[in-house]
Parts: sequence; C-alpha cells; structure tokens
Amino acid sequence: MRYLFILVFVIAMLSCSGIEEKIYPQKTRLTESVYASVTLQPDSLYQAFAAVGGIVDRNLVEEGDRVRKGDALVQIINSAPELSSVRDRF
Repeated sequence: MRYLFILVFVIAMLSCSGIEEKIYPQKTRLTESVYASVTLQPDSLYQAFAAVGGIVDRNLVEEGDRVRKGDALVQIINSAPELSSVRDRF
C-alpha cells in the first residue's frame, strides 16, 4: 500500500511539469459571420381614439410616419346608408 502511494505521488509529480504551453493572439482574416434578428420596440406607446363611430374607409398615414397632435390618421365612414351597405357585405 505504501509503494502504491509513492508510485501515485511520483506519477502526479511527473505529470505536472513546469513547462506551460502559451497561446498568443494572432491577427487573421475573418472567416465566420454571426447573423441575428432583432425586434425593435418603442420606449413609449400612444393610443388614439376617434371622435365619432364608424368604419375605417382608408388609412391616411403609414407605420413610421411622423404625426402631430390634430393630424388626421384615418378616414371614417359614419353615414347610416354607407354603414348599412358595408355591414351587408360582411
């Protein structure tokens, strides 16, 4: 048992040599690329409300357009005959 302990100790000492392999950075050409997808979200959201009820006839602005307070965003159909005809189509 004592000889086994000495043998393990000697093997452990020999395997731990003082010579370290060093790695140095090298300047080379880029051979790989990394692709990623992201979703951008605004830091604040705003809600818009219509002053009248009806059906949206057409959008007057597109996503990403800058608008100011009071700018028209959509055109709304709110007359009774037009609403009836649109409702009948669905």
